[in-house]
Amino acid sequence: MTTVQNLAPETTASIRPKAPGTSSPWRRQSGLTVVSSHPQLVAVVDTNALANACCLQAATGHDSLITRLVATERVPCFVADHVPGEMDEHLERISRSQRIDPTEAYRVWRTDVAPLLRVVELPIGEYLRPEIAAIRQPPPEGDPDDWPTLALAAFLGPTFTVTSDSVFAALGFANAGYWAEGAKVLHTAGDLEGRYIDRLHSALFAARLMGGGVSTVAYLSRRWPWLVPGLGLAAGWLASTMWAKRDSVRATGAAVWEAMEPVAARIGAELVQYGELRSSMVIVQDPRWRTATLTERCARFLARSGDPMTPSELRDALEQYSNQRATATAIRRAISQHPSFRRSAGERYSIGAPTAG
Repeated sequence: MTTVQNLAPETTASIRPKAPGTSSPWRRQSGLTVVSSHPQLVAVVDTNALANACCLQAATGHDSLITRLVATERVPCFVADHVPGEMDEHLERISRSQRIDPTEAYRVWRTDVAPLLRVVELPIGEYLRPEIAAIRQPPPEGDPDDWPTLALAAFLGPTFTVTSDSVFAALGFANAGYWAEGAKVLHTAGDLEGRYIDRLHSALFAARLMGGGVSTVAYLSRRWPWLVPGLGLAAGWLASTMWAKRDSVRATGAAVWEAMEPVAARIGAELVQYGELRSSMVIVQDPRWRTATLTERCARFLARSGDPMTPSELRDALEQYSNQRATATAIRRAISQHPSFRRSAGERYSIGAPTAG
């Protein structure tokens, strides 16, 4: 993947689990999950990539790539329900093979990495998706051990699979090459996406302030009509003052534009880089012939939301992104007994459960 070689140096970020009851840091701005028509990506991580990340952090003392992914606040990370058990079973062997202290590797897994992940249990029907049938074949064509990870990636799609198993790339479900290279691409894309979202949110906030000011003036004019002449005089005075100082105003505008040109160029370059990174990533998503079910739509929105939601809130949120309508009762029926959803106080649902390290 040639784009990896041109990435800007990563900044080491540290993130630790939040106290119970606080919102998850999965999104920089609530309600903004789409950039340039691209749905926000989530990461599904397999056991081998997690084990290698824990071993690398144990050896270097630096945050793992999984931690950095979550630190972007744009890439929530999920694992299939078999992964914690496999980590307990295989982490010691993997750490010893890399000449790393197993005790330290387990500490990193339990205290630093596991609390950042959500483990999702799937019903048996999700494993039988025809679009992932190839993974169910015996090796070397497929690998049933990786079946749950790919099923979860398809369930939450579009997703990026962080894996060190070559079978995913061979079947067209992940980027080829070392797993950390793909994770770096996802990390950089998530960080760029977060910056774009921040700028968009600031622009929307400024627009709302301006709109609120205009609405306030209109309201005051209707309530106290005698203010209208005064407002007209103030507007006329301001226009005449700017006209009298038009040369100064023009010079100021030119100076502001000159100062903004490098910023605009940087934003344009970041958008180009973001598009290139998105194009370089192999994404697990629905084939064209498949229509997402109501359960999948709820799961995918909650995976990108980071905040538990009631069926009514989910209904209102889904209507913003789809022409398919659903009632709160239908949503409740679809997710209340589904093993992938976790119910909390106030009938609020989230996707997956905290990973017990």
